[in-house]
Amino acid sequence: MGMASPDAPISLYRVPYPAPPEDVVRYTHIHLSTLKTNPEAFFAAFEDAAKFTPQQWNERVNADGRTTFAARRSAAIAAGDANDEWLGTLSVLHPRVLRPMTDVFPHIPRVADQVERNEIDRYLLIGVWVHPSARGKGVAQMMIKAALDLVKAEPGEPGRKMIFLELYTNNVAAKTLYTKLGFLEETDCEGIQEGHTSMTILGCGLERSYR
Repeated sequence: MGMASPDAPISLYRVPYPAPPEDVVRYTHIHLSTLKTNPEAFFAAFEDAAKFTPQQWNERVNADGRTTFAARRSAAIAAGDANDEWLGTLSVLHPRVLRPMTDVFPHIPRVADQVERNEIDRYLLIGVWVHPSARGKGVAQMMIKAALDLVKAEPGEPGRKMIFLELYTNNVAAKTLYTKLGFLEETDCEGIQEGHTSMTILGCGLERSYR
């Protein structure tokens, strides 16, 4: 795959469902690159992911209840360049795919009763990563804002919607960005991996102005 000029403008691309084969290849490539550079972004091992078959990658990208955003060079999108490399990714897992996964979310006392009564629709941000050549250009912020807009536009009452994410506690830059965009660090929660932090944004927090 080719890499355009590092100074070329970057735009956001929402991967369609179902994703075309070339997007599955792009996703595979950047995912494996991530596991080599920042394995913590996906909480997985490169050695395991490298063994996935093309069908397994296709099923991952095209999982029902998963929306993936990618950062790409604007010129490549306009030209329909199938060989241009993705510069960043972010995926949103929706409530319909997460409801059966009882061990995905930490126990947070302040919303435990609402969760127990099924009064919160939970979303999860995963795989947030930006290629080193595109860092410092606002790419992560662009993708996170797109995720917030996506959740806001989903059916349902705004007050029911809650977005979760997990990151390394010492990732100060990421925590600062998420805080800027309205996320709160959950200091009182259980079930989080050691050395990791859970951050959330709930209800009216999604309606704040973050542009």
